[in-house]
Amino acid sequence: MSGFDDFERVSFSKPGMVSGLPQDAADTLGMLFDEWSLHYESNLMRSTYFNGREKVRNLAVSIPDTLARRVNSMVGWPAKAVRALADLSQFEGLACDGDDTLGLAGIAYDACLDVTVQQAVTSAYKHGCAFLASYLDADGTPRVMCRSALMSSALWDMERQEPASAMTITGVDAKTRQVTSLMLFLPGRAFDVRKSEGRWTATGIMQAYEGVAVTPVCSDPQLDKPLGRSMITRPLISYTDAAIRTLVRMEATAEFYAVPKLWFLGLEDDAFDTSSWSALVSSVNSITRDVDGNVPQLEQVQQASMQPHADMLATLARMAAGETDLPVSDFGIISSNPTSAEAMAEAERKLTRRADRQNRLFARAVKRALGIAWCARENQPRLPDLSAYTPVFASTREESAGARADYFQKVASVSPSYASTDIAWRQLGFDADSARVLSSASRGQQALDGLTALLGDNGEGAHDVDEAGAEAGAQSGQGGQTGVQAA
Repeated sequence: MSGFDDFERVSFSKPGMVSGLPQDAADTLGMLFDEWSLHYESNLMRSTYFNGREKVRNLAVSIPDTLARRVNSMVGWPAKAVRALADLSQFEGLACDGDDTLGLAGIAYDACLDVTVQQAVTSAYKHGCAFLASYLDADGTPRVMCRSALMSSALWDMERQEPASAMTITGVDAKTRQVTSLMLFLPGRAFDVRKSEGRWTATGIMQAYEGVAVTPVCSDPQLDKPLGRSMITRPLISYTDAAIRTLVRMEATAEFYAVPKLWFLGLEDDAFDTSSWSALVSSVNSITRDVDGNVPQLEQVQQASMQPHADMLATLARMAAGETDLPVSDFGIISSNPTSAEAMAEAERKLTRRADRQNRLFARAVKRALGIAWCARENQPRLPDLSAYTPVFASTREESAGARADYFQKVASVSPSYASTDIAWRQLGFDADSARVLSSASRGQQALDGLTALLGDNGEGAHDVDEAGAEAGAQSGQGGQTGVQAA
């Protein structure tokens, strides 16, 4: 896809006649385009706020527009709200209860889901949803492509609770900002639609899966909003606009605050033979008497205080903090009284509860997308049994290494097989690859202990069966039981 930024406008005229596209598919493409156009402005606005490129919405009461346009004030609260929650949705890999017979781990690795899923999560929090498109590449490799809602649209099937069709833009001309290519996904069909010399042409894409090969990644889906809602809510946008106006007023007030306002009574206009700035910065100034011999009177007007602006900005920050479930200190407002540990823990609990709920939704989306990719590779129309697979996200809570180790030890003492699972080692704080190695070594040790007990040599012959036991444990998810059977 041609490179472009979220905040740059894209021009896309509804395709008329598309060569090679059936009429029903062309009608669906038209409806998808209308859906995309309906939400494009709001999605573009949220990208603008996320990227800190929002413009001041001046009320033109105390600050003239000419001055407001010259002040380049920005507030990063929308990006803070999105990233704070997205940081709690770190995808770590795919766990499997037993052998990976479907080979989904390889598909996830080839698709770089450990990186792209995080991008999809951030995009979902920004626009309300993102999309995972699964398809078979030209070389026969299954792919999972992450797409933003800014460049995609979908029609929702309320009966089946899944997309009825989807469209995603894949190419934009860097100079004209015109859309040059897109992909259309229909039940059991997919098309690569491209524009060349002013004409649109569609090419069918091989798809074995009987449904729509697109999976939505949604933020806070509701019954009336199945494709989710953005973390950059309308109240947060309103608070951000008010904060920007407050910063503009502060800038204007600071200019007047920096220069004392002086009035000379009984003084002619031509009394100053130098510029006003030179008179202000000079250490010694003199003024002559008037024609009547009177000395002019000097009056200094009291400067406007900056405190009301700071108080208003702090109030807006507290309102934004309440809207996003973030502590007010994250918005740069530091109270003279430090926040209590209980208040900080309560703010963290609100955010982690929301992240835990979201991670369950994200995990289901990742699993479904990988299942559709498997269908593309194996030429199967329906999803396989995916119950043995679990997409794993990092813990949303900050826990000390000692607390995790204590939990591990207590659970393993009750259920020894717990120490042989990848999940246990991930909960202990290791990454997915390290957890896989450690759990394999634990299973090998259990297999070795089983062989040793069966041979009855009290461990003296352990070295003779070490390789056999380790191999048996590495190939089995049942620990020592499999080692005994192998012996």
